[in-house]
Amino acid sequence: MKKQVFLHVIAIGLLIFIMIPVLWTFRLSLSQTYSANVPLIPSEVSFNNFKVLFNDTPFLTWLKNTLIFSVIVTFLNVLFAPSAGYVLARGKLPGSKFILLGIVSAWVIPWLTVLIPLYIAMSKLGLVNTFQGLILPLAVSPMAIFLARQYISNIPIEIEESAIVDGASKLGIFFKIILPMSKPALMIVALMSFIQAWGNFILPLIMITKTSMKMLTIGIPQLQQQGVTNWGIISASSIFGILPVIIIFVALNKYFMEGLAMRTGMK
Repeated sequence: MKKQVFLHVIAIGLLIFIMIPVLWTFRLSLSQTYSANVPLIPSEVSFNNFKVLFNDTPFLTWLKNTLIFSVIVTFLNVLFAPSAGYVLARGKLPGSKFILLGIVSAWVIPWLTVLIPLYIAMSKLGLVNTFQGLILPLAVSPMAIFLARQYISNIPIEIEESAIVDGASKLGIFFKIILPMSKPALMIVALMSFIQAWGNFILPLIMITKTSMKMLTIGIPQLQQQGVTNWGIISASSIFGILPVIIIFVALNKYFMEGLAMRTGMK
């Protein structure tokens, strides 16, 4: 009993610690001052920062670009990860273990080590300043394939064998059995892919120079003008930066918790 109380106290303390910056950002977005030093409880509430953000900056363009980029990356990962994961988990490919090792290795390689060759390749293909140049490097995530493979590996093979006895094809088994049973893993893939794309700073930084194609991660820092930081406007933009992630996490929380319970040991 004491252990449970202690764990709950720790969890509540961590939640408060995490939420303080979020609440402070929300508070600053409703202020009329440039300063970040404002009382927690406002004497008056102003939505002027949001008005300035929408009317006087390209924020809506940045938001649209980031949303398009993130949704397409998420869709492609959810599309490709289960099929690749199924082949690696159930297929009899020669050297499948080495392929899996290569996928895991690609997952842990730091982005900074591949930035220059990636930029050169995209430049030669004429994909700089295009959505394709942003999407392709994240379209097939090693993390997504690995998670899908591990989850599918833990689905009892007897289920598939029974379906084969009943006359089901491999394609039918994949679409009618594997995909529905892998829903928690796919929701985790969707959530993590969206977060990775939504908060990506490096790719837009090196691939995009056009103002009309900038993302939130590049545009928000540019709201600081001539050394003067308007914390109200920056906070207002940050609210919209974190809101989609919070909404998606809350919507997928059930599947996220189910997916966390899956075994991820390599077979």
